Amino acid sequence: MHRCQLRKYAPGQWSLLAIALLGLFFAMGTLAKGTLAKGTLAKDTLTESINATPAHFMNEGKDIIAAIEYPPQAEEGTVTVRGAAKVSKGGTVRYVSIHTNSGQPELTEPFEQAVVKGLGNRWKISPAIVNGKQVKVWFNFSVVFEKYKDSTRITLHESLVFNPSKHPSNYIDPQRYGRMPWPAACGKHELRELTPIYIGTNIDKTGTPTNPRVLAGEVLENCKQSLLKRISEATFIPAMHNGNFVSGTHIEAWF
Repeated sequence: MHRCQLRKYAPGQWSLLAIALLGLFFAMGTLAKGTLAKGTLAKDTLTESINATPAHFMNEGKDIIAAIEYPPQAEEGTVTVRGAAKVSKGGTVRYVSIHTNSGQPELTEPFEQAVVKGLGNRWKISPAIVNGKQVKVWFNFSVVFEKYKDSTRITLHESLVFNPSKHPSNYIDPQRYGRMPWPAACGKHELRELTPIYIGTNIDKTGTPTNPRVLAGEVLENCKQSLLKRISEATFIPAMHNGNFVSGTHIEAWF
């Protein structure tokens, strides 16, 4: 079992929470970097087609990359800090969670802090658009730190990166849009703070969700089924690779 450090904050407020991650993310298939592009989203291939543009970093996130400092005492190797943001219709970041898979938080925490400091108030995200209207979305991102001898490199991705060496370029994760409230069957929202639930869902190139499942986190069966039902009925912008919609996997943490 992997240990996952999860940092979550609203603007100007941070807290740290250690949770167990089951390691199933590595079996989710290829996940990769994003690009800025527009495509056609066929919600129903027989009756309806809509235009959609996923949310993406403005200027390819260059301002953020330039602001992130490589931890000076870091050892050789690769560390990936993954996160997700709730992005408003206007492109404002409302909430962010950040996590790394590691059994040694003392080694990964400097990288998380570097990302937090680098992000700061530098978030510049072009909002998602569906059928000509801006929509709020769940936006995944990753920051990959690589060091070899005296050479270091930092890259920013618009997706959850699990294998940097095989991660294709010009890729954006699927993005859920629209409102999806916390299910009544799961009780009060505050009760989930200590046990976040990670849900993975296959999203085909038309934006249709299939096979939603809980990847990590314990939850009562009726709550689990309610969450999975909500996800299966949700609306998604598909993953995008080189400007074209493709099948992908959506991973989201519920608190």
